[in-house]
Amino acid sequence: MDRKCPKCSGGMEVGYLLDRGHTNFQQLTWIAGAPEFRGTGNVKYEDKPRAQTDTWRCKSCGYLESYALLKKDT
Repeated sequence: MDRKCPKCSGGMEVGYLLDRGHTNFQQLTWIAGAPEFRGTGNVKYEDKPRAQTDTWRCKSCGYLESYALLKKDT
């Protein structure tokens, strides 16, 4: 799919943002709703709709635009 940058009309390329944990790396995930925290300070996310994000980068100006499409089985 050819996308044009909304800022400068340059060409866009798809990629992703990397989330670094203590022991692993993974693609960023969008979680529905406001964050809720456990007593340990960790975020509760198990029962919420979520989606991996795709991020488009403009080859000319570097503008980033992210999308998170929910899967039907989520």
